[in-house]
Amino acid sequence: MTDKQHARHFKEEEPKRRRRERKTKEEKAPQRPAKREEAAAYPEAEPEDEDGFTQIADVVDSAAGDAWDDPFDLMPEMQEESEPVQLKAEPEPEPKKHHPIRNLIVFLLVLFIAAAGVFGYEFHQSAQSVASSARAVAATGSDFMSSVQSGSTTSLSGNAESLARYAASMEQETESPVWKIAEHLPVIGDDASRVATLADVVQDLTDNVAKPVAESLSAVSGEQPFADHAINASVLKTYCDALADAAPSLAAAQETVDSLGTADFAEVAEPLAAMQERLDTIGAVAGRAEELSPVISGMLGAEGERTYLFVVEDTSDIRSVGGAATAAAVMTIDNGAIRLESFEDLSDELVRDDVLTDDEQTLLGLMGLDGSFTADDAGSLPSFSRAAQVLIQAAEASGKTKIDGVIAVDPLFLQSMLGLTRGVTASDGTKLDGTNLAALLLAPDDEDTANTSFAQTASLAVNAVLSNMDEMSYGSLAKVLNAGVDEGRLLFYMAEDDEEKVLDAIGAAGSFAEDASTSETGFFLSDVSDTGLGSSISIEGTIGDAVVASDGSISYDVTVKLANSAEDTDEERTLSAPGKEAEEPSTFMGFAITAPAGAAISKLSCDAASESDDELSLYGTDVWAGTFSLGPGESASFTYTVTLPAGADAALTLRMTPQPMAA
Repeated sequence: MTDKQHARHFKEEEPKRRRRERKTKEEKAPQRPAKREEAAAYPEAEPEDEDGFTQIADVVDSAAGDAWDDPFDLMPEMQEESEPVQLKAEPEPEPKKHHPIRNLIVFLLVLFIAAAGVFGYEFHQSAQSVASSARAVAATGSDFMSSVQSGSTTSLSGNAESLARYAASMEQETESPVWKIAEHLPVIGDDASRVATLADVVQDLTDNVAKPVAESLSAVSGEQPFADHAINASVLKTYCDALADAAPSLAAAQETVDSLGTADFAEVAEPLAAMQERLDTIGAVAGRAEELSPVISGMLGAEGERTYLFVVEDTSDIRSVGGAATAAAVMTIDNGAIRLESFEDLSDELVRDDVLTDDEQTLLGLMGLDGSFTADDAGSLPSFSRAAQVLIQAAEASGKTKIDGVIAVDPLFLQSMLGLTRGVTASDGTKLDGTNLAALLLAPDDEDTANTSFAQTASLAVNAVLSNMDEMSYGSLAKVLNAGVDEGRLLFYMAEDDEEKVLDAIGAAGSFAEDASTSETGFFLSDVSDTGLGSSISIEGTIGDAVVASDGSISYDVTVKLANSAEDTDEERTLSAPGKEAEEPSTFMGFAITAPAGAAISKLSCDAASESDDELSLYGTDVWAGTFSLGPGESASFTYTVTLPAGADAALTLRMTPQPMAA
């Protein structure tokens, strides 16, 4: 083998041999660190330079020497380099224990806390903005109602624009992603949903109530609804129509907001409660306007002159639906212009036998009235519409013109109306105003200051109200009218059936609840002895919880408590109306208890002295009536059970004779 062949053979085989030796050493040596750590663990190790083999071959080809010479002898520097490097094995490091699940949880927790912090901050800022807008909406809603009541159409437009701005702000916030997330979170989710719903309601009220009402009322801008002895019928009709158009949207909003209940957080609860209160107020006004809108023009004489009997009831002689018809006057209304004739006492006018039904006469007899009935006795009937019909018959029989209806007010309502004016001064210098009229009519402290009769004093007050109507705003008058209707101190009867149905629908008719869908029981009082102590009597009624029987019928326990605050030492009638004679200061009372249509009364009990009672049928319903004594300083308690038939939808309500004086 020549030297060249030997060198070539060495070049081909030597790398193989060296790889075999390296592999054997690696298998015997301890395991080296992982690849990533290899460079740090063995910094002195250099990679093989395979180009060295080419260098050896070149040297061998050019060198003189024996064919069997070892090539490493020819290249001593390569021989040193080719010596195998003995590496000292280092101990294998302890493998680290990894916890991937724990680390992931920690990571996610940190991420969640960070995200929650960002979300909480953003939601807090958004919630503060929405709450501020909601409070502003409630305040603006109150201003809007005040503008409607005062007739300030300029303010109405500004109120509508403000509502639109607040509504847009609320909607923008509650439509954001952060708010949508909040609605699904515990604790705050319910309130977040409430506010989002409230934002939708505000937007709907802006579009369907505030803007349309403002636009409609702009047509009567600058026109006054009232003047001296006159009502602007066209302006009032415009107001009714505008509110009537808004009534459905208001009713829907009221139902939605009421369904939201009470919020958990004060930031939400406060504006929500304010919205509920505002909607209840304006909703009641709009609801009545919606009912009145079709008939208001005719009732105000815009479609022909109307004649009414205007009655100021003397509640010192308390009656089922108010008081004795001591002061009555004929009132005509021609296209809003009001003319009032002189007041007179109609209470002693006799009533024809055929005017009262047999059941009504039986009722009045059980209540302590017998013999020939008068117009005043009709006031003991538990239905104002029937009492008004009897009163009309008596008035027409006395020579009065044809009467189209009756308007009845009590002293407290008349006092509230007088309070809308500057008041009036009587001929003796006594000032009558919104603070003292009822007391002067019903219980004067010094009889010498009341030198006029009840009818004369009532006439003075009514004419003062009519003469100063231009001082009234629509809102202030509407507030007094609504309160009078709600408390039963302002009652209407219209001979026209469609008008009477409207009055009944808004609760102003004082009619007997003959509708089976109305679960109303009534407790009515009449001072049949005419002692004039009726104004000292207080009335309080409560209804217990419903009890459902196995047959589905529903029973309620009703309690009515009465008290006579007159003093035993009253030898003279200091609690009567002026001009009346002093009588024995004891009160012989008649009472009537009525059941809803289809219901029954049972377990009637009374702890008053001289009590007697009996059952009868009146207007197709179950009624109990009788008498009892309630002297000065005495009290009495009535308890009874009302059982409604199975399937009755409405809960039982209680209607009573109005409290003669404020509690």
